[in-house]
Amino acid sequence: MKTRILVIEDERTALQSLALLLEDEGFEVLKAESGQAGLELALQQEPELILLDIRLPDVDGISVLRRLRAGHSNSAVIIMTADTNSSNAIRATQNGAFDYIAKPIHDDHLLVLIRRALEYRQLEQEVRS
Repeated sequence: MKTRILVIEDERTALQSLALLLEDEGFEVLKAESGQAGLELALQQEPELILLDIRLPDVDGISVLRRLRAGHSNSAVIIMTADTNSSNAIRATQNGAFDYIAKPIHDDHLLVLIRRALEYRQLEQEVRS
């Protein structure tokens, strides 16, 4: 069974590029272009990992992250942001994100971060068991 990753990104070109990269790496990819659509998809499909843009047209990524945690989602979350100030990173991790990555995204760095997040999530699940 393939690892499922949800990409929540409002910029269509970036969304398609990320989806292609992840599919080429063997992941199953779900896509959403808004925070609300992504939140609903995440709670229905329970992906192992979510790539979440911090700036979305309807609701910001930190609010989506808070709602995910309130809805008891245990997906690993990596925040994507073009605004790399430290307050965004702090807010993201305080609200349960595994990490964040700065745009423009470098494929190799993203893939390493995804693998680390998935390993960490697996370890957390084993500890809970």
